[in-house]
Amino acid sequence: LVLRDVDLLATMPGSEVIFSISTTDENFRQLAEPGAAPIQERLQALQELHRRGISTAIMVAPFMPGITDWKNLLTHVQTYVERVSFDTLNMRPAYQTKILRFIDSHYPDLSALYRDIYVHYKKGYWAQVKQEISQAAPQFACRVQLFF
Repeated sequence: LVLRDVDLLATMPGSEVIFSISTTDENFRQLAEPGAAPIQERLQALQELHRRGISTAIMVAPFMPGITDWKNLLTHVQTYVERVSFDTLNMRPAYQTKILRFIDSHYPDLSALYRDIYVHYKKGYWAQVKQEISQAAPQFACRVQLFF
């Protein structure tokens, strides 16, 4: 949809288009975001916007523990986005049961990890991911931001 306005965006100095992408796994997208555009279409749109001189960025949100392959995503997009920002899956109490059931049903091997993080509030997973991304960030051509 944003490509429809690419000519207008190109006339606006400082404009930036940010897409939310939580994974490059199309199977996950179909399960969790069935109404969202396929990941490949979003990536192609970002490439076209970048080609037309419009600043592009990705917000990796929600970052799904054990599902989001941040290295793969950064590798794919680093040449046509200026920035990739990461945020955790901030599980509000109203959604906790629904999300945990989704994980139990579709990713049972991750059930214990999700309960450690979201039921027992263990912070070790996010500390480890933050350290890994921070250490790897300089090797990528885009700027990396962490919001956790």
